[in-house]
Amino acid sequence: MIAKKEGLILENSQPVLIPIDELEGISLTIAPTTNVRDVVESVILKSFRKVIGYDTFSSILKKNVDEKKLTADHYNVTVSIMVRRDPKPIAPSGDPF
Repeated sequence: MIAKKEGLILENSQPVLIPIDELEGISLTIAPTTNVRDVVESVILKSFRKVIGYDTFSSILKKNVDEKKLTADHYNVTVSIMVRRDPKPIAPSGDPF
C-alpha cells in the first residue's frame, strides 16, 4: 500500500531545506499528487531570496492600496526537480500454451 497524506504520495517524495537564515530554514516536501508511477528522484535548490515590498505590490495589483504593513516575509525560491515516471505494467496477453 502506498502511503498518502492529503493527496501526496509520500513514498515517492523528496525533502528540501531552504536555509533562509541561521536559525530556522524553510522545510518542504516535494511529492507527486496523483500518479503512483511518478517518483521525485531529486530536488536541487537553485536560489532563494527575500522579496522586499511584495505586500505593497500585491495590494497595488488588487487595487486595494493600504497603509497597513504585512508582517509576513515573502521568499522567491527556485528549485530544479528530477522526476522519474515508471512505465505502465504490461498485462499478460493470455494463456501462453
